[in-house]
Amino acid sequence: MMLPSLENFSSYEALGRSYRRRDYFRALGVSFFRTRQRAAAVGARFGHARAIVVADVRREGVVWAETGGHQHITVWAPPEVLLACVVQCLDDEL
Repeated sequence: MMLPSLENFSSYEALGRSYRRRDYFRALGVSFFRTRQRAAAVGARFGHARAIVVADVRREGVVWAETGGHQHITVWAPPEVLLACVVQCLDDEL
């Protein structure tokens, strides 16, 4: 089973990845999706996903908003906090 790392919960900005300037605030956060199916579809489309995590982000220090439609959520929190939110890792569904 693959376990997530801090890098998996780092923003595009923190990782030095390119993004459109108009997406600055989203690039400071991390993408999540409301359903496993949507996460798997997006991961397959962009070649990102090797696993899907289920995370409970209802805790202090985590801010999130629905952004971009299509069940997309941007979450803003330090990677350590997001890693602590993981309740399940589903690498067998990909």
